[in-house]
Amino acid sequence: MSLPESLQVFEFKAGNKNERTKKSGAVEVTVGRLEKDVAGVTSVGGKSVHLIAYDKTGKALASREAVSSSTSVSKRFQGVIDKLKVVVAVGMLECPFEIDVDLNGGQELALARSPQIPHRIRYSHQTVPNYSNYTQEELDRLKVIWKEADEQQWTDNLEIQLPKGPYSGQANWEVHFFGRDQSLFLPGNAIQGAQDISFRLDKGQLTAAQNPLPNFANPRPIDLT
Repeated sequence: MSLPESLQVFEFKAGNKNERTKKSGAVEVTVGRLEKDVAGVTSVGGKSVHLIAYDKTGKALASREAVSSSTSVSKRFQGVIDKLKVVVAVGMLECPFEIDVDLNGGQELALARSPQIPHRIRYSHQTVPNYSNYTQEELDRLKVIWKEADEQQWTDNLEIQLPKGPYSGQANWEVHFFGRDQSLFLPGNAIQGAQDISFRLDKGQLTAAQNPLPNFANPRPIDLT
């Protein structure tokens, strides 16, 4: 078991481009990106890096996705970032321990004197899924948000806020955009948060499509499975 031996905490304010690098002792942290809901930092001298984001009210934001390496961390949060805390573990304390497990129910382990057919118990690693039922009225009130990629982004996002939750697990769904004559299926990647789900499309995929573009102001033409 590994535990952080000591921590260094650095704070950064969104919009303050003059203070992007901070140093304390042998640890140096540089913010590469801090805008809207995305934060990315690189560090030197630490063992591990964790990001904690807060909005303008001081409320901590839940993270939606993260990409990390030995020297950098990037996270997307559920909300607009106002303040970012970077927690760096300077050293790690290794605590080895051993566990004895009795798999024979306290009985003496002995070989059988005659041939036997053992009774094997198989355990499934798949958890039993739980479902939340939505009425037609609740489906009609689902909030659908279309976010088109800007110059610094690679994907367009279709986001749906879920009124029930929080959820955990995996969301499987498809997106069909309906034109005048037929529907257009666009491949992408589904990402699930605690209170919402989003669907990533390659930047410009809709613009390059031959079918007429749908009206995104009304969420009803979007069929989700």
